[in-house]
Amino acid sequence: MENWFSGLTLTLSELTMTPKRILFNVLIILLLFGVLSGCTRSSSSGEPTIETIVVTSAPEEIEPTPQMTRLAPNINTGESAGEAAGEETAVGEEAFLLAIKETRRLILEWPPTMRKGDADLIRITLEMDKNGEITPTVEIEGHESDGTKVTIPDLYDTHVVKVKAQLNLAGISFSPATQPEKRLQRGESVSFYWSVNPSTEGDFMGTVLFQLSFVPKEGGQETQISLSEQIFKISVKTLFGMSGKTVRIIGWAFSLVGAIFSFDDIIKFLKNQFGTKKPDST
Repeated sequence: MENWFSGLTLTLSELTMTPKRILFNVLIILLLFGVLSGCTRSSSSGEPTIETIVVTSAPEEIEPTPQMTRLAPNINTGESAGEAAGEETAVGEEAFLLAIKETRRLILEWPPTMRKGDADLIRITLEMDKNGEITPTVEIEGHESDGTKVTIPDLYDTHVVKVKAQLNLAGISFSPATQPEKRLQRGESVSFYWSVNPSTEGDFMGTVLFQLSFVPKEGGQETQISLSEQIFKISVKTLFGMSGKTVRIIGWAFSLVGAIFSFDDIIKFLKNQFGTKKPDST
């Protein structure tokens, strides 16, 4: 039995490496740890696209209508859009002011930091849960969200309610450039998504405009309400001036080099650990 155990015993002399080999392996491990830790988030999230996102509800898309000329009061501020512009307010505003209000949460979700060359998503959602409670959520880990409480007139029985969102983000390319209007139903959610892809380093401010429009089902002029303007900031960073894609490529390259130089030591360790030795003859 002692001979059998002695065959599995790893001696210090068999695993001894030269000082150069030890120093080289330590440097490789430290370099890999620094590079890979800087791009862990980018490599785990990948490059999301709009098609991979599952929207909580799929509202009916409606083609944009001709230019809207009639304005209704801002329901959340109480100020008439016509009065704010020094114009005569539209006839029939009483219907909007006296209508039962539906309370919702307007949620903007965006990536606060990105790496140059990577892709991510911006989302804005007008939502309410089934119990009528406001529940802001974040769909993508690492994103920030900003929720705003809003009230809109409950005119679903007499009007077709549509929503429209517009993203303004100078310095960062995004798609789609324009979003089609979507139908909003009572108690349901509606979301808009943009794919963003920064090509330069820096801090970029953006806004998302969210609007509602009401079209009488029995015919009549369309009425538009500016619901909210959400403001956000995205910080685009690089590692030693390199994009996220370049950092990931270098990380994988160093991993491969480290594996190659350590391969002979791994084989030697396995042979010494699991190899068989002839028992001593006594």
